[in-house]
Amino acid sequence: MTDLVVIGSLNIDLVVAVPLLPKPGETVAGPNAEHRPGGKGANQACAAARLGANVRLAGLVGDDAFGPTCSPPSPRRGWTSATWPR
Repeated sequence: MTDLVVIGSLNIDLVVAVPLLPKPGETVAGPNAEHRPGGKGANQACAAARLGANVRLAGLVGDDAFGPTCSPPSPRRGWTSATWPR
């Protein structure tokens, strides 16, 4: 198994499903918004773990309202450990 350390961003993506894509200058409202884990570093760590790597993720987590939802990592995403300085 390959050992891998990913140093990168962690954040929460706000995802809104809309019935159609907006045209330039148009606003399209969605019925609800979902919060999902994201960030380039977190996404890369997840992808590498799914491919069988032993992944450690190091990244900064903000002290805003979304910060606590970024840590700790979910075992189902395959991260074996992480560093979460604030």
